[in-house]
Amino acid sequence: MDSKLQTHWTELDVIRQLSRSADKPYPGLVKGIGDDCAIIEPNPEEQLIVTTDMLVEDVHFNPSWHPPYELGRKSIAVNISDIAAMGGSPKYVFISLCLPDSTDNAWLQNWLDGVGSMIQEHACCLAGGDTVRGKKITINVTVIGTIRRNQALLRNTAGVGQSIFVSGQLGSAAAGLLILEQSGDNQLAQSLTSPFKKWHLDPDPELHCGMLLSESGLVTSMQDISDGIATDLAHICAASGIRAIIEESLLPHHPNLPKVAEALGCSLTELLVAGGEDYRLVFTVAAGRDKELNERMKSQGVEIFRIGETVEGGGVFLRSGAGMKEITYGGFEH
Repeated sequence: MDSKLQTHWTELDVIRQLSRSADKPYPGLVKGIGDDCAIIEPNPEEQLIVTTDMLVEDVHFNPSWHPPYELGRKSIAVNISDIAAMGGSPKYVFISLCLPDSTDNAWLQNWLDGVGSMIQEHACCLAGGDTVRGKKITINVTVIGTIRRNQALLRNTAGVGQSIFVSGQLGSAAAGLLILEQSGDNQLAQSLTSPFKKWHLDPDPELHCGMLLSESGLVTSMQDISDGIATDLAHICAASGIRAIIEESLLPHHPNLPKVAEALGCSLTELLVAGGEDYRLVFTVAAGRDKELNERMKSQGVEIFRIGETVEGGGVFLRSGAGMKEITYGGFEH
């Protein structure tokens, strides 16, 4: 934001700054910011996929320890993760922003810079939005993406006898949140906690992985992990009419997570199955095609992890040395 502007923002200031981020031509965007509606002309060979998400101060983030730049990036990342979960590509971003009068221009500028960096990183464009005043910071983002016609990966298409995979380490974001919340109470070294705080504050949506999985033709269903695998995998099970059995010993995690969990006084297993906001992908693979998919992904420099299988029944169950335990919808609940 221009240094000449007054100490506190106005709606015109925000619109002007957002417009500067959206003044370049973009394929398919006939008209962006400046009119009552954006005009989008989709490619006839593709379908549009639309997602929207909301971040509310003191519910989804704490501004006292969530820097505005990282919050700006995360505001966009959580929506791009939904696009990744369908195997699509993000194209057009719409932002509605509610700010209290106490929000200063420095905070707003840093947040906008974070938004711009994530949009640029994933080659999409800002196409519109709205701004209002309110008591708490509230950020609503809508992203429109594209997917090749009839290629979107859904939740209701998994079958019995299929393997369950995740795209990366689990529990890191949940550990990062606990570290940030307990910053004055724990004595963990900065070098140990940095990767976990980073994953919570500034997650990296797995867009490339999602596209590769969609293109493979070997994945039968997929979802991103925003509320913990116990809950997000339960959505697939409910939609597809199957049961998931995941193996505790197979759940991938950062090598330092056990040490961090112990220092925080929390359960490693709880972090792995119930911890939200990892924004990894959980997906099922056609029977007998595990090796083929593993080799295909490895050739593209992407590692995936088998964590279990689907069987007849319903719900999500965790198998460990202590036996079998149901964990259906055991993650974060809104």
